[in-house]
Amino acid sequence: MTILKHHLTQDMDEFVNFKDHHTLHASCATIHYSSFLYRTFRFPEPLLEAEAIEFTRKYFLKENLRGFIKFSGFKIIWIDHHGTVRTSYYPPDYKITKSWLMVKPIVPMGGKVYLR
Repeated sequence: MTILKHHLTQDMDEFVNFKDHHTLHASCATIHYSSFLYRTFRFPEPLLEAEAIEFTRKYFLKENLRGFIKFSGFKIIWIDHHGTVRTSYYPPDYKITKSWLMVKPIVPMGGKVYLR
């Protein structure tokens, strides 16, 4: 169990390091029309994160849309039709019991993973 805890600590350290020191590029954003209707649009070329946010924010303001830019398994940048930008991060999240490691799913509808 000590080895497992050590690796989980390293995983969190890696997440923090990546969050603080890496430049991300986005190639697309997703428009959220309604609770069940989405459409993905591609940027003309991959953009730096800040450029992608500004491009998407301006487009959503002009067209009165909302949606997000997703960096799978790491974070989602939400942009509403008023141009408000919010970021949700997905750090490693888990619980260690006597005989199980329970990993929290990245999204609420995701499955559960148990390691023994």
